[in-house]
Amino acid sequence: MWHGVMHPVFFESGRLVIHSYGIMMALALVACVVVWDRLSRQRGRPDGYGSEIGVWLMVFALLGARASYVISNYAAYYKDHPEKILRFDEGGLIYYGGVIGGLFGLFLLSRWRRDQYGGLLDSVAAGLPLGHALGRVGCFLNGCCFGRPDDGFLAVRYPARTQPWYDHYDHGLLAADATQSLAVHPVQLYEAAFNVVLCVLLVRAHKRRTANGQIVAAYLMAYPAARFVLEFMRGDPRLLWGVLSVAQIISVALFGAGVCIWVWARRHPLVPS
Repeated sequence: MWHGVMHPVFFESGRLVIHSYGIMMALALVACVVVWDRLSRQRGRPDGYGSEIGVWLMVFALLGARASYVISNYAAYYKDHPEKILRFDEGGLIYYGGVIGGLFGLFLLSRWRRDQYGGLLDSVAAGLPLGHALGRVGCFLNGCCFGRPDDGFLAVRYPARTQPWYDHYDHGLLAADATQSLAVHPVQLYEAAFNVVLCVLLVRAHKRRTANGQIVAAYLMAYPAARFVLEFMRGDPRLLWGVLSVAQIISVALFGAGVCIWVWARRHPLVPS
């Protein structure tokens, strides 16, 4: 069991504070750009195209992810703290909101560059899990998106006055003088590990794809399936719809979309770009 795992501040000097979450998000973008550059060259695109993809994705994905998080937590928090809405550095992004924003941004890029949208999406989908993995490490260091209580050997404890600690205290599971939270699943790291493996598999499959959309379809079937299972291990407050979380409902819908795209792709052979 791990203790004292939370390190939300990477560097602090006077009024300068650099948060670990922000550092991991920056590393996530760099890692994705490296993968996108490599895959773009395979498609005959110029050097630096991955960086261009990164800029468009970063802007629109961050806007979408933050907007969805603020909307989900507006009544509970942001209604009374509107000055916090744009504090990206403090964490608070919903991944699926980022996906929606990013898809819109990529559509605009494809129109601007006169690129095949399906081929562009395949390249992005192959590299995206690596960035997502690093982002989840940032969540782990920040103490957000924590797991349910668990006493297994992989379980972790967070320090007092952190999000997991407050959640356990509010539910009457901890005394006010407790120095650590209950032991919980490091679900952020479970998801990070899955995404690393998924990235390796998708990058390899990208070379052998026979139709635009195949990599997107594989991603939409693989990640939502894993996310659906991992949601059962999440301990942070979840927005529920019946017995399932909203993220699980979205996962089911995206899995279905992935199946449909896969069927469509099989009927439309790859057009050289």
